[in-house]
Amino acid sequence: MSNQDNSSVSLFFQQHPVPAVWLDRDLRCVAINDAFLTVFHLDKKKVINHPFAQTLHFSDWQIVFEALSDTQQRSSIEGKAFRTSIQCEEGTLRTIDIQPIFPHDSGEYLYLAITDVTDQIFLEQDYERQKEILQWIESNSSDFIAIIDDESVIRYASASYQNIFGRSVDEVINQPALKFIHPDDHQFVFERLKESVEGYIWWFPTEFRYLHGDGRWIYIDVRATPVYTKDGVRQITIFARDIQQRKEQEALIQKMAYYDPLTDLPNRHSLNEQLDFLIQRCPLASQITILFIDLDGFKEVNDQEGHTMGDYLLSLVGKRLRRALVHDEFIARMGGDEFVVLLDERHDREKVEQVTQQVLQWMREPFDLHGKIIHLSASIGISVYPQSGMNAEEIIRTADVALYQAKDAGKNRSVWYQA
Repeated sequence: MSNQDNSSVSLFFQQHPVPAVWLDRDLRCVAINDAFLTVFHLDKKKVINHPFAQTLHFSDWQIVFEALSDTQQRSSIEGKAFRTSIQCEEGTLRTIDIQPIFPHDSGEYLYLAITDVTDQIFLEQDYERQKEILQWIESNSSDFIAIIDDESVIRYASASYQNIFGRSVDEVINQPALKFIHPDDHQFVFERLKESVEGYIWWFPTEFRYLHGDGRWIYIDVRATPVYTKDGVRQITIFARDIQQRKEQEALIQKMAYYDPLTDLPNRHSLNEQLDFLIQRCPLASQITILFIDLDGFKEVNDQEGHTMGDYLLSLVGKRLRRALVHDEFIARMGGDEFVVLLDERHDREKVEQVTQQVLQWMREPFDLHGKIIHLSASIGISVYPQSGMNAEEIIRTADVALYQAKDAGKNRSVWYQA
């Protein structure tokens, strides 16, 4: 090289940001750059003309020696890069990558570019650890995460999809978001997705039905957040959760609040709500009729046969009433052996009498209590809105008065309330 070339190479060598060193044929350091001294905290005087093996405290010098010797024997300029570790003066271990170069015009000198990759390795390992943690969270989370594009196509689905919805992630990727949603909920969900594309965030969970892999329709609640770019909303992040068990529990609680567990008929609370509803919608020119039913002789059966048989008898009465009244009549159990039939404004007095006689007849039919035949009858009190009361409480009370008039008159009959 010319002196000018040597000067340029020397300047490049000194200013290169990567630690570099020139070694002679005996692997002694003949030149080092500033980056080498800075990175490895070395004194130049303790490096120049000293063996490379003594400059950096290699954990395995033999590997380094063999790699450098191999480079010297190659005909190519660039040797095989390798990784090793060194021990710093403070005792810490650092991992370095060494790239040996054997320029043909350098005589017997060997050039080494050294990169400290300790922090890079730590970051890579930390990234892999974080990735594993995220994958574990995704796989075991009770929530499902998805990314939907502005065409409502699913582009990403978390691994938890398999556990929650019973089908593989591959079955949903690149599929329309509406594919597994209940047909009756399509329009509702479509409108919500459209709102998200327009930038609306679903702060409160939206509930709809989703097809599980086993064929069941399950309820899920979903939150959606639009992802903004310079071009507007291009993606929607979906957070979904299976709430089928919660819905079933809510339905059970609802049933317990409004239905009698013994007969599976609506209870007193349900009757009051239904009666209030009919009164609110019914004009005063129309009428609502209540049949208040009490079983004649039930107490004797309950005392003689026991409460278990008594409960069974009440369940049979409930079933018989449902079979007898197959139209729009509302049947409820008030408690004990008392039942109520609610007839709306379509039942005039003649139709009410027909229903009443039908109930009386059905109650006279024998009941089979696991082989023991029981005969009962019923007494019925009849009250009409608005003539016998202006609210639910008054109508039920006047029907109860008429019921006891039927009892006093000999039972097995019906009596209309007279003010």
